[in-house]
Amino acid sequence: MKYKLIAMDFDGTLLTDDKKVSPKTEKVLRELKKEGYYIVGATARTLDGLRDVVPIDMFNYIIINNGVSIYNPEEDTDEWMGFLKQQEAEKITKAIEECATQIDIISGNKYYIYKQKRKVIYHS
Repeated sequence: MKYKLIAMDFDGTLLTDDKKVSPKTEKVLRELKKEGYYIVGATARTLDGLRDVVPIDMFNYIIINNGVSIYNPEEDTDEWMGFLKQQEAEKITKAIEECATQIDIISGNKYYIYKQKRKVIYHS
């Protein structure tokens, strides 16, 4: 069995500068979906943040939350969701916080930003 799949990032790829899908692009993707192509979007955004930006029904699947979840708009279900235990997340945060300028944490459909008190600048 062969699959035809078109996958794309949103910001800087699918979306215009004003963070919208152009009417022409939406029309083409919907036509390809009707022809049997799987249309897949990928984004760092949460599902709630995405609903304000694109018509999600033009996709078969959307990879959201920086790859943490795969959402099926047609069924309104999460096809897959990855999890870290809180202890693991805390360990990772502690290990990178000295060199990170920002750490993003996603829990369910909530997006948290952990900001550093100072920026670390490395010189080569």
